[in-house]
Amino acid sequence: MGCCASVSNEVTPCDTPVKQRPGSTFFQEKEIVSRVTTQSTLVPTRPESKESPKPLLKPPPKPYVPVKVKPPPPKKEIEVGSSSNLDGHLQYVDLAQWAPHSDQLITASTDRAAILWSIGRLPSDSGNTNLEGPVQESVVTSASWSNDGDVFALGHDDGKVSLWTKSGDHVFSWWPHEAPVNCVSVSGDGSSPAVLSAGDCAAVSQYVPGLDVQELTQLYFSNSSDLSWVEWVSQDKFLAADVAGNIELHNFDLSRLKRKIAEGKYEDKEKAHRTFPGHSLGVYMVKMKPGSSGTFASCSVDCTVRIWDMREKEDSLVHNLEDHCGYVTSIEWIPDSNILLSASFDYTLKIWDTKHGSLLHSLEKHRDAVSQFSISPDNKYLVSAGRDGDIHFWSAEDGELINSFEGTGRIQQVSWDSTGRRVVATSYKTVTILEINYYPQAKEERLKKRENENKAREDIADKREDHEEKEDPDKNKHRRKHRKKKHR
Repeated sequence: MGCCASVSNEVTPCDTPVKQRPGSTFFQEKEIVSRVTTQSTLVPTRPESKESPKPLLKPPPKPYVPVKVKPPPPKKEIEVGSSSNLDGHLQYVDLAQWAPHSDQLITASTDRAAILWSIGRLPSDSGNTNLEGPVQESVVTSASWSNDGDVFALGHDDGKVSLWTKSGDHVFSWWPHEAPVNCVSVSGDGSSPAVLSAGDCAAVSQYVPGLDVQELTQLYFSNSSDLSWVEWVSQDKFLAADVAGNIELHNFDLSRLKRKIAEGKYEDKEKAHRTFPGHSLGVYMVKMKPGSSGTFASCSVDCTVRIWDMREKEDSLVHNLEDHCGYVTSIEWIPDSNILLSASFDYTLKIWDTKHGSLLHSLEKHRDAVSQFSISPDNKYLVSAGRDGDIHFWSAEDGELINSFEGTGRIQQVSWDSTGRRVVATSYKTVTILEINYYPQAKEERLKKRENENKAREDIADKREDHEEKEDPDKNKHRRKHRKKKHR
């Protein structure tokens, strides 16, 4: 064994040397020698502060500035005070027609439902009656009230015509057509109305209550195509227009019809009394001028509006108005005037002077085809609606836009009631009643503003003429003469 393993050479822990770290204090002040001078400085420790920290000073509060409340916009001539929806339909509501002297309203939809509404002062007061007769199982395509508002007629897509009372009771139904009824028009009062209808032919049905045969019908098959519109001229004359562009004048003699039926000699061979050729495509509508016995207007797929006078035997066409560039789907006369309104697929409405055959105003605000328009009872305003879902109110006197209202979707029908205080608009599943408020002072301000603008425009034109006269006096002599006449 080596010497290190002997017992005498054992090493105990006490004999092990302890290695000391330089310095006996762990946290001593360190001597820092400046690089510039050789003088040593000691960095003292920072004594703990016994005082509480001073609170941070808050910035002074900002002075109060009152919020400026924007004043409400000035009232317009026509304002929509409120709107309410009438629920009851499940599809597009294609028909809405007010009674002539009351707050009753007929609506019909492709869901085969026809409803008679009684509109109260408040939406909660409105009531409705579903028109459910023994044969009411087809789509209603057209409607018309009698002159006194006691009865109304409905045309159906199965060729049927039905008669109803203002309380919603079914009176009678008959089938004068084998194709959908496109138009119906009632003449006379509710006691014995005459119903004119258009489908595969024209038909005049005289309802006679109390008899075994309660309706006497005369059919007219002279048109070569399905009829699109019929219009009463008088109690014994009517106009019929078809989808091929033809317009015909027919006579209706009730006493002669009764005599032929009694003798068993009834025939469906009544010929047209007169024709009015001119339209190259289908006629949408024909409208007699109120108070006139011979003047009427027509509109067509050929984008024209035509003015006729049936009292002229040789050339009955008075004016051919061609300013529209789309199908002209609707026309309406302003009573006691020569003014005619028209609506078109070219997104516009137009106001015409039918005496001179000139365009007065073009109303351009819609963004899609104009589907319907209506004139207010006082003949001062009109409301229009279209596929863009917008409802616009216009001045019928100068064509200026008064106000607009956003509907619930594509508008099918729009119409003023007999009081001018309500407007109905129909869309998908929806019948909307708009309560209308009028502000005459706003109209005065609008007219005054327009007068000032016209005056400023004339002043600018006069200054331009003065400047041109100074440059070339000889060339502008006629302008000076024209200006003198204008100022006189």
